[in-house]
Amino acid sequence: MTQIIFSFLFFCIFILVCLVIYDFYFLYINSEKWSVSWFDQYNKTLFLTYDDGPSSNGKIFYRNGQKRVGDSEIEEVRLKDAITEIMPDYDFLTTPTKNILNLLEKHNIRATFFIMGKALAFDISETGGSSVKRMVDEGHTLGNHTYSHKFSPAQSPDWVVEDMIKSHNIITQVTGISPSIYRPPQGAWNAKLTGKLRENEILKDYVYPMMWSEDFGGTYAFDNPQIVETIRNRVTHFFEKNRNTGGRIVLLHDPWIYSALVTAELIRQAPQYGFKFGTPEELVQYWRKNLELHRKSPLKFYFSYRLRQKGKKIYG
Repeated sequence: MTQIIFSFLFFCIFILVCLVIYDFYFLYINSEKWSVSWFDQYNKTLFLTYDDGPSSNGKIFYRNGQKRVGDSEIEEVRLKDAITEIMPDYDFLTTPTKNILNLLEKHNIRATFFIMGKALAFDISETGGSSVKRMVDEGHTLGNHTYSHKFSPAQSPDWVVEDMIKSHNIITQVTGISPSIYRPPQGAWNAKLTGKLRENEILKDYVYPMMWSEDFGGTYAFDNPQIVETIRNRVTHFFEKNRNTGGRIVLLHDPWIYSALVTAELIRQAPQYGFKFGTPEELVQYWRKNLELHRKSPLKFYFSYRLRQKGKKIYG
């Protein structure tokens, strides 16, 4: 028994020593090779992605207790002042999604929108799907964000597939574009669900869910009297934290007005920190290359992350 224990301890020590040697070699001796690798071209690149849209009927989703308030009901001067301080040309007569599209068009930035099927169905009833049609016309990429926006792992795999197909079909019918990327609600997913998608003829091109690097989430309640300062400080912190990193995939929600404000602030501050905005095509390539590295060599994937932590330019 003692011999077995010692053999096991020797094996563990051997593996640990190998990892330390590999770590040293990868981070220091071989770091120059990786610092000019494929990933380096995305150094200081922001990829803007939006979930849950499109917004319809002039609705914005800011928290006022549990109440959701429409644009036409924004009467408090402080709220209007906060919005226009960050976005002077914010159009209160249209939706947050369309305000975001206006902003992206103005600055010649293309983004990726993960469309929620039921939101699109409502938008079709109100506007004929004008928001998603405009997204396609202006060169943005559409992804699938399910139809019902339910927590996927809590549902049966067959139900999830049907929900994804329902959303896929409505996006295709309105735009003529068949999405091939997707993002599950809350980023919740598992391998069983991936396998189910691959078995389906309609969804077989949906390879892996596209996650994110930075979630600007629903943290900006509009009853916060320092809302402008909060948003600006949050964006500044993001740039300070990521001074030496590679590509960052930013998560926003286009039906929410704060996402329009965060987008405006990201655009304003990006040049100060030397950041640029990547295209949706680059995002898909970047994401799939990360997955390829992860699948082929988990150790290299892990240590490439270590390089980023040490301030080297490789992986975001």
